[in-house]
Amino acid sequence: MKIINLTLSMFICFTLTAQEKFKYDENGLTPKYLVGEINGLNKNKVYEKSLNWIKETYKNPDEVIKTTIENEKIRFQGVAMDYLCQTVLLSTFCYNTTYTIELEFRNGKYKFTPTSISYRMPASQYDSGGSIEVNLNNGLAFYKKNGTIRKQTKSMPESIEKLFNDLERSLKEYVEKDDSNEKW
Repeated sequence: MKIINLTLSMFICFTLTAQEKFKYDENGLTPKYLVGEINGLNKNKVYEKSLNWIKETYKNPDEVIKTTIENEKIRFQGVAMDYLCQTVLLSTFCYNTTYTIELEFRNGKYKFTPTSISYRMPASQYDSGGSIEVNLNNGLAFYKKNGTIRKQTKSMPESIEKLFNDLERSLKEYVEKDDSNEKW
């Protein structure tokens, strides 16, 4: 009985301390958002540092930032060049991928919510191309009815996860960075 209690306690502690990450599968993106805990910073400072992260991360931050409500919310839209890829016959095609993220702020934390992702198919002699919106609420477009992933889009779900997880991790590291002792 003691071993079961100890094992259960260790599992609960591990689960609580593990950093939650985005996952994209046939159910779509889960969770719908991540909350970054930043101890010791008030809402205004978390907002300010997040805004600075966008300005330092993106080449044209004024074009990337779509909405700001001071100390409350930032919505930004980025582009990852040649990011989402699919294989057709023996060729792999990678597409420019546009994503939108919404950040909301409270004392000591931020909420990171991916709101959209799409990729742009180039025009060809057979069609005019266009933007394809990825459904964040279900990923069935990438999976067969039996639940296995389609060969031509097998890297897309993992790439979507990686994009959002990398962005959130980069933001968290930047906001957590103590810049008060920076000397030069």
